[in-house]
Amino acid sequence: MKKVLAIMLVFASLFAFAACTGKENTAETTASTVALTIQTTAGTDETTKISAVAGKTILLKSLASEDYVEIHTNVDGIATVMLVHKFYADEASYQAALDKGDYGTYKLEKAIEPENENEKHQIVFRDTETISGMTYDEIMSEANGNKDYVVVGKQ
Repeated sequence: MKKVLAIMLVFASLFAFAACTGKENTAETTASTVALTIQTTAGTDETTKISAVAGKTILLKSLASEDYVEIHTNVDGIATVMLVHKFYADEASYQAALDKGDYGTYKLEKAIEPENENEKHQIVFRDTETISGMTYDEIMSEANGNKDYVVVGKQ
């Protein structure tokens, strides 16, 4: 993308020189063309970066358990919701968590019963306050610095 813009800059400069009839200051025309191209390039780089992370889901896996976290971003690359998937080894702890319900900013989203005896009970909590306004880069920076979770995927 940057190479294409650089080639466009060269052609814009050539056309600027060719269009001059000698009445205009060539240095001023070239300088304004270069400034316009630099502004366009900066805007394009930012748009490309946002579209690369827009609407993505970041998956973080707990190192101590089977729990994992999904963080979803909107079209602007800003986090919108965090879903925390918690697994329970036994019926009693699962039921206690269900009875407790919401936990701070974590709102109980849904409870998932195991389909067979090899699966564990799962509760999904929804949180929008913890990640409110965070950008994709901020989330990745915090996730990479977290010792309890590891980034396992970006979709």
